[in-house]
Amino acid sequence: MLTDARVRTGIDEPSQSDQAADRLAQARQLSAQLTGNSALDRVQLAALAGVSPADLDWLQAGALPQPDTRLPPDARLGLIARRPDIAAARWRIEAARQQIDRARAAYYPDVSLLGLGGYLSVDPSLGSGVRIHGPMGTIGPSISLPLFESGRLKAQVNSAQAALDTTVAAYNAAIVKAAHEIAQQIAYLAQQRGERQQQAARIEAISRSDQRLRDQYQHGLVDARTLLNDQLQLNRLRDTELSLQGQLLNTQLQMIHALGGGYLATELPALPSAAKETAR
Repeated sequence: MLTDARVRTGIDEPSQSDQAADRLAQARQLSAQLTGNSALDRVQLAALAGVSPADLDWLQAGALPQPDTRLPPDARLGLIARRPDIAAARWRIEAARQQIDRARAAYYPDVSLLGLGGYLSVDPSLGSGVRIHGPMGTIGPSISLPLFESGRLKAQVNSAQAALDTTVAAYNAAIVKAAHEIAQQIAYLAQQRGERQQQAARIEAISRSDQRLRDQYQHGLVDARTLLNDQLQLNRLRDTELSLQGQLLNTQLQMIHALGGGYLATELPALPSAAKETAR
């Protein structure tokens, strides 16, 4: 070790050797941590695939893909219609509307006119405001006209309307939540793009410095420690750049999740009413 040799010859203090040993231990600790994280990722992938971790021994570490964080110019908030929570909320609204239609339909019962005529021939008082019940020969079971139960029917309609209002409010809340998540991810993308650009500028500057130090070292103008320290700084910057790249990829995935899948709205879920119109 270069530092140990300088300490033995009396050029450097023994503390320099201790500091170098500490940095070496930190590097080895980081290497062990990365190895452990890789093994944990392999176990998690095996669980998702339903196989043994040994079946994934063929997996090899590779370079991270370059994240494409640019949003298409035609991207609109309507893309969130593909989100499961938004689609489910839209279908609940349609179901609530159907409930209102059924409640209103109760005002107009499907009564056989022949049967009603039979009742009128037996009891002309039908329609006087008295509710008529009881079997009437072969005419059939009792008839209960909803015209005389307007209070109960009105309550049913009001209840269905209240359910629709509640469902619409929940839908609006889901839209606001989704819009907030998307806006947050867009802000993260902009921030991380800026950080990565500045990191790339730093790496470029240190790389130029490293090349000059290499030339100086070959001509004996600087010692090896200066060159090694510069290379260590360059490697740290590259590690940070990889971390930023990973954060960008994660933010891109979060954006896809917030939008319900990708940036292109090629096919949106149809409401039941729209499906009926198509079927017609």
